[in-house]
Amino acid sequence: MKKISLMFTVIVSMALILSACEEGEQKEGKQPNESENDMQNDGVVSKTEEQHEDEEYEKFPTETPSVQKINPDGSNIAFDYIYEEVCWNDCDDDRTYNYPDIHSGDVEVGDRLLIEWGTMEPAPSEVNLIYVDGSGEEISKEPINTDGFTLNIRIGEKEIGKQYAVQFLWKDGENLKGQSVLNFKLN
Repeated sequence: MKKISLMFTVIVSMALILSACEEGEQKEGKQPNESENDMQNDGVVSKTEEQHEDEEYEKFPTETPSVQKINPDGSNIAFDYIYEEVCWNDCDDDRTYNYPDIHSGDVEVGDRLLIEWGTMEPAPSEVNLIYVDGSGEEISKEPINTDGFTLNIRIGEKEIGKQYAVQFLWKDGENLKGQSVLNFKLN
């Protein structure tokens, strides 16, 4: 009986010692001492503001704006449109865009179109509403306030049958970094 009791005590003691050793190794692996932290931080270069801005324009925003037709009764219906990337990181101010002839979305007087772009990252720095004639030529361009991330167009008699585009521009100062266009036609 003494032998069994002694063996049991030895086994429990060894288990406790091994357990304590494993915990110590895990703590050392997870929490380096101060001098190790200092050495690791010396090799880390913090990002400058300029590097952060460059990263912002590395890839084209993958989120697309949404377009919904809102009937006078308040119901929302998806609306036909085309959204295209014009340029990204290789833009110049002289680049031209050919507005495509697109399928018309059905609207009636009193309807509204709600265009939202708040999910785009990075957010565009300029947004313009463009009226396009039947031959794809730009007739007029109106700047849109980019603070609200939405454009609300009320449909009247004069809007029916016309083609529009919403131009999204990303600028770094005066330099054009990106451009995309959302095209839609009202019928």
